[in-house]
Amino acid sequence: MRLKKRRFLKAELVVLLCVTAVWAVNSGAIDSVKTGVLKQVIKTKPDDAHANLLLGRITAETVAQDVADHASGSMLTAESKRLFKQQEEQQLKNLDMELAYIDEYVLQQRQNIESWYASNVANLQRWAKERLAQLDGAEKAAWARFCQNMENTMSNKTGYLTMNSYGYADTYFTGDGYATTNSYVMTDGYFSEKTNTFVVGNPAGRYESEIGQIKNSKDAIKLEFSRLSRMRESYLAELEQYAKRRREGLRAETYKTIENTKIKIEGGPGLIEAIFWSDKEESSIMFDNEILCEGNIINGFKVNKIYPDRVEFEKNRKIWVQKLQ
Repeated sequence: MRLKKRRFLKAELVVLLCVTAVWAVNSGAIDSVKTGVLKQVIKTKPDDAHANLLLGRITAETVAQDVADHASGSMLTAESKRLFKQQEEQQLKNLDMELAYIDEYVLQQRQNIESWYASNVANLQRWAKERLAQLDGAEKAAWARFCQNMENTMSNKTGYLTMNSYGYADTYFTGDGYATTNSYVMTDGYFSEKTNTFVVGNPAGRYESEIGQIKNSKDAIKLEFSRLSRMRESYLAELEQYAKRRREGLRAETYKTIENTKIKIEGGPGLIEAIFWSDKEESSIMFDNEILCEGNIINGFKVNKIYPDRVEFEKNRKIWVQKLQ
């Protein structure tokens, strides 16, 4: 009886040891699975996984969403989508800051242009005042020279006197042999004068030439003010054109950022910026400011086929077709 009892106790001990070993093996397998999953998470996203572990952001809802994403065929996790949205928010914030900077830059440059214009106008006015005074003096001096040259001229006058006399007589005869005669005589005189003037050096022509040069100099001063005004308008127009182009570029970047994030969250490679299609040469696309051809890889997607209006990508044996927007 004692021997049977001992054998029974040994059998119970063996069963207990087996159960303990099975529990240990199962526990070890579960721990190894958990450790493998954690290592896989840390391997794929070391920084994010470490931060999530520290902050306790790995919740049951996140894990459930990850399982749902994988079950639906999507290769993105909820954490990846959150990072995409976070990047989008930061990019849009940077674009808003740059847009505000453009407004400040335009305002500052406009003030600089106005200050430059006012300073140059003041300098030009001072110079014009001095120059006009010099030209007025030159005009008076030209008139004085003209008067003096006219006094130095010589004139010779010659006069002519012409006398014209004419008359008539009437004679009357009587019967007794007598005759009576009445005579009338008239004399007219004409006087003419001819002047010969000898001018030295053509003072009138010289005066007109000097006055013409002075007038041109005064007109040039007016043109300087007009030129300065046109330069101001040109600088302001160039500034407005620059601001317009930059704002349009930022609006395009904003649209690109939003659409790019939207496509990535949906599981696509990103936004196609341009398609360069040719039926004779190799076609290509513009993607993230990079030229790609068929067979190239971008964001894990292979450029499978390029069409005139769309591009066919391939990833994990799945086809993603994206049209040019």
